[in-house]
Amino acid sequence: MDLFKIFEKFLPTEKILGYKKYGNGHINVTYLVVSDKNEFYIVQKINSYAFKDVDLLMNNIVTVTTHLKNKNIESIQMLQAVDGKYYVKENDEYYRMYRFIDKTMTFEKPEGLKTVKNAAQAFGKFHNNLSDLDASKLGEVIPHFHDTPKRYNDLLIAIKEDKLGRLKNVSREVEIVQKYADKLSLITDGLSSGEVELHITHNDPKINNALFDTENHEFRSIIDLDTVMPGSVLYDFGDALRSLFTGDKEDSTEYEKVVGNPEIYKAYLSSYYNETKSFLTKREIELFPYAPFILTIECGIRFLEDYLKGDVYFHTKYEEHNLVRCRTQLNLASSIIENIDLYKQITSNVVGGK
Repeated sequence: MDLFKIFEKFLPTEKILGYKKYGNGHINVTYLVVSDKNEFYIVQKINSYAFKDVDLLMNNIVTVTTHLKNKNIESIQMLQAVDGKYYVKENDEYYRMYRFIDKTMTFEKPEGLKTVKNAAQAFGKFHNNLSDLDASKLGEVIPHFHDTPKRYNDLLIAIKEDKLGRLKNVSREVEIVQKYADKLSLITDGLSSGEVELHITHNDPKINNALFDTENHEFRSIIDLDTVMPGSVLYDFGDALRSLFTGDKEDSTEYEKVVGNPEIYKAYLSSYYNETKSFLTKREIELFPYAPFILTIECGIRFLEDYLKGDVYFHTKYEEHNLVRCRTQLNLASSIIENIDLYKQITSNVVGGK
């Protein structure tokens, strides 16, 4: 890759003074670049294996960031290449470029409940700021990404085929998933009925995808918009809590220690609800307690399916890696649903019976 040549196709009037690899992302290759005008930029090589339709990908990102910019809300701003496109194709590889957001920081994990609240505020503001943007203007970058019933059906196919004879190792895990099968369609049923509205969602709402000011730690911008697409805000709400509950223990063999945390739930919900209450439906509020359960068991289903298929999707380091991950998620999901009345009561207390 000739980074100088790529840069020139975006900014022919500036030259690169230096660059270095940047961040810890696993999908795209990212560089921080400084120009001869002392301006900082991000240049990324897009993973076209993960994102087959680069035009759709970039249209989603540009639609969202332009909408935010028009409302004077800080966001990443993609640069157009000299040909007018928001990417450059070079040797069958795709590159994009945007301005670096200076004086910001991320948290890799929560540092107490205040950080949890800050993350919830960040994604709540993101959803609220996009609530007036027609979701039909965006396409599905990854079709059926959070279609939990489809994920379950895919698992049933993998169970039936049992290509590697691994089914005998997962009877307990299959039993857990089947036990809760009747709850897997709560969000998708709501979308079908209209009780849950279609919004623009991030779909990777980890705490490290929110930028905060380096001085006062106030929210600045949401980043990593590759998976932004139409969906339910419950997907982001549930997956954010799943991530916070799991922490850095996704690969731990002590899966029984990974359980829900009502204090984290209350802190996240309080801050998130404060930013989104103007557009939430009654049914969406009713499903808040179930969202972390659904997104967590969905993740467990995906790990279990991949284990049965021979680890063809997720990168693994040893034979039972996906099974360990599956057990962690299923234990977490079980701990949430078994205490669902507590999460319902917390929700009622927070929203005031709206």
